[in-house]
Amino acid sequence: MERDFYSIFGQNNFDWKKGLIFFLILIFLGFLGAQHFNFRTELQKKVIETASLREKIGQLEEEIEKLKLPPAGIIISIPEKGEVLFTKENQEIGQMAENLKIKSIRTGEHLKFFRIVFDIKKLDDSNSENIPKTQAIYLSEKPTIEIKISGMGGDLEKNPAIGKQVEIRNQVIASYFGEIIEENFLKYTINLKKEENFFLHFLSDPARIILDIQK
Repeated sequence: MERDFYSIFGQNNFDWKKGLIFFLILIFLGFLGAQHFNFRTELQKKVIETASLREKIGQLEEEIEKLKLPPAGIIISIPEKGEVLFTKENQEIGQMAENLKIKSIRTGEHLKFFRIVFDIKKLDDSNSENIPKTQAIYLSEKPTIEIKISGMGGDLEKNPAIGKQVEIRNQVIASYFGEIIEENFLKYTINLKKEENFFLHFLSDPARIILDIQK
């Protein structure tokens, strides 16, 4: 004898509305569980991708550091400094100073470079303890080296070669020219015969700004 649904569950005991609601709740909870699982899975994927990306960035930074090379130039040994890098990169020495002057400009030949020396004094001709802030800027289109010296005082017109073209007869330099560019600043333009590397440095006691130009 066949038994229908009501004979199994009992027509009087079965509440269709409650059963439907319970069934829908189960479906909804199952849906939430699936969404939560998918969210956790996607989150784990993103964490793994982020960690992998950071590792790749770290590797790229290491490669970039390896590719960083020193400025193009040549190592030359000079008596006062030992082995130094002669280059066309802009260079700077010294510190902020005031009431100084250039007493004289001297030039000299060396085996591997040509030297220009700016003798620095106080306005009363006593020795200076400070090296004024000085920049050497290379201009390849001419080619020239601009030497900008700060901290000058007194009558700037009395500094050597201001407004004058001084000829130099050697294989490196054609001439140099001095000018006042602003209050307390002088600029000396070194006209080269061809492109050359250089090294800007200084010596103290007495104070001297030194530009060595590679031959």
